[in-house]
Amino acid sequence: MNLEHSYQLKPFSFTVCYAFKSIRNMEPKATSYTYIIVGAGIAGISAIKKIRELDLVNPILLISDEDRMPYKRTKINKSIATGFEKEAFQLYEPEWYLQNNVELCFAKVYNVFLHEHKLLVNGNTLVTYQKLLLATGSIPIYPAIKGIVASDNVDVHFARNVAALIQVTALLSRFLIIGGSVEGLETANQLSKMGKTVTVVERSMNPLSRFFPEYITSQIYDALKKAGVTYLPGTTIAELVKTPKNTFQLINNQKTLEFDRIIVCAGTRPNTELAQKACLDMGKGVLVNEFMQTSNPDVFAAGDVAQHPNGEVTGLWHSSEFQGFCAGTNMVELGTNYQPVPTRLKTNLFGGFYFSANFNLSQAEGINVVKEEKGTLIREFYIKDGLVVGLVMANDKERDKLYQKAVAEKWTMEEVFEKTRL
Repeated sequence: MNLEHSYQLKPFSFTVCYAFKSIRNMEPKATSYTYIIVGAGIAGISAIKKIRELDLVNPILLISDEDRMPYKRTKINKSIATGFEKEAFQLYEPEWYLQNNVELCFAKVYNVFLHEHKLLVNGNTLVTYQKLLLATGSIPIYPAIKGIVASDNVDVHFARNVAALIQVTALLSRFLIIGGSVEGLETANQLSKMGKTVTVVERSMNPLSRFFPEYITSQIYDALKKAGVTYLPGTTIAELVKTPKNTFQLINNQKTLEFDRIIVCAGTRPNTELAQKACLDMGKGVLVNEFMQTSNPDVFAAGDVAQHPNGEVTGLWHSSEFQGFCAGTNMVELGTNYQPVPTRLKTNLFGGFYFSANFNLSQAEGINVVKEEKGTLIREFYIKDGLVVGLVMANDKERDKLYQKAVAEKWTMEEVFEKTRL
């Protein structure tokens, strides 16, 4: 199966039938909208929620390049072993879009004409906006490797790609995963559950150190090895040999390893194609101010595509959600600053559950560290001026929402001990 262009926003046919309504919308129904949102991830959906809190009347057009209803992207690669239906992980049922007077259009936006306030949709339709949000997210990075072409790889960034991967896993047994951060390890975890032979190659020695202290990352790597996954940190693949049987060979330390499929989890980059065509100001992503405005005051950007005034591109679900809220607010009435939210991650890996929030503050000046252990449960709090500003946790999944609140609301340690006593 050729997935070379799986992330390049191709037009497609789309039909979803429900008892109450059939959705088959490949073209905008109108020629003009107050609000247009390009991209149906959490940033785009959050913007709609905030717009509808403030403006119950004016029309919203949501344009998606996916092949299904807007869904929670963080679920898909965690569900390879079980599989999932096309309707799985929907952020909202179709009724929600109807109730909120949101027109959902499955199409490609080819260009933005800033001076005319118009979008070119599907190559031949012009649609006018008053306020535009670019929530186009990110796309996978495919490392250049001698001996293979892009169509030899598959990524797990989009539901359609994971669905295609699931279809072939029954026929294949040996997988090479390029990239050993969280996405790569989650994918390895799923494949190992299916009894597959899995090798993970990672160019850095400890990519999880961004989120966890060494004693927790060591625990994860030990569990990975016990599950039978071969992990090769500090390794860069310069070349693979493709065999006549469409398998791939990697020579490592004079040992030849052979694989049936290559899965790329080597990170992502902002999907700035449309913003670049519009000649918006760019950095690594689309440059935005504190209101999520781009260099054009009527165009906003939020989520993985946006680069903030401090130079940061967040690339995390929770941050994208709140950027969407901020953008939606300012599309209705300008004046609300974006307030960064904790850098947060939670993941299930090889029998353990791990949570991290603002781990980057753990070594900051004025931080006190409080660590507790009980059996396999570990938690480490980062305290400043008596308040919890960050934490990491292992194996206390039942209370992860309380830990999220502890950081978001900056609880005192007395509150933490009272509400999450071991």
